[in-house]
Amino acid sequence: MRERARQMREKRKFGKQTQQAVLQARKTEKRQLTEAIKASRKKSGHNRAELLDSILNEFREEHEPKPNQKKTSKQISFHRAKDIANRRKVNRQRDYKNKKYGHGGQKKRAKRNNRESFGTGLLREFNPSKHQATPQKLAKMRSEARKVGQKKNRGRSKGRR
Repeated sequence: MRERARQMREKRKFGKQTQQAVLQARKTEKRQLTEAIKASRKKSGHNRAELLDSILNEFREEHEPKPNQKKTSKQISFHRAKDIANRRKVNRQRDYKNKKYGHGGQKKRAKRNNRESFGTGLLREFNPSKHQATPQKLAKMRSEARKVGQKKNRGRSKGRR
């Protein structure tokens, strides 16, 4: 029992040391970048912007991961096989509730009737020229409706057979 506690303390100590080292490295990188940027600002001339771009590009190249690097086994899979198997299972109750209510819940008391929620179909159906029509427009729309109706009924007879 004591041995296990001692091992845990050592691991914790080692973890703290590595974390401090990482934070220290980040600080030094940031300090170097800010110093380089300040130096480029102090320089005068027309290629000051180019110098700043080159500094930033160098920094990005150093610190961004390259896409062609092969991933180590730790980066590829840190989950256990049991976790992967459980991920494939469908949570039936969650699925049912998603179908019934949709994904997620109330979104921070957002306005309920805004343009997105109201439905674009209703907005397309509303035609201000129809609903706020003058008598001349009404007469024109009625005559157009009659013409369309006559075209549809051209081949049909009026009585039953």
